[in-house]
Amino acid sequence: MKHLKSYNESIRDKMTPVSDDDIRNKMGEEKYHIYKAVQDAKDSIKEPFELVKIQTGRSEDDLYIFGVQIWFLKFIISYDGGFWYYKVQYNSENVDIKYRNWIEVYEQMKSDANKYFNMEIDIIQTEISRHQNKIDNMNKDLKKVNELI
Repeated sequence: MKHLKSYNESIRDKMTPVSDDDIRNKMGEEKYHIYKAVQDAKDSIKEPFELVKIQTGRSEDDLYIFGVQIWFLKFIISYDGGFWYYKVQYNSENVDIKYRNWIEVYEQMKSDANKYFNMEIDIIQTEISRHQNKIDNMNKDLKKVNELI
């Protein structure tokens, strides 16, 4: 009975939500500041962006990293407590930029998403035009064949 009671209490302790003060006490003030900055950044990301990779710093040298994806675009964002490191991947193109605050990073994400989507639209419109030209040529040839018959 005593064993069961201690088992139930340990489960209850694990299920109890952890407060910010508990996290701060466990991590220390400096690491908590970094953790909180990354959590606030992740919470501010809105659709259509989707979080796809999350890695929290495990040692003093590790960065807090998270990935964001929107269709074919991938953003890798990391924070070291002083700077935000931003990387966008589109096809074979990679762009790395360093920022001081999260708002600049998020604005850059939105700007890059618009830029690369417009590039995709241009590519698609070129393909549509090329196929439309083929269809027009086929219609002309078909019209000539029908005139001969």
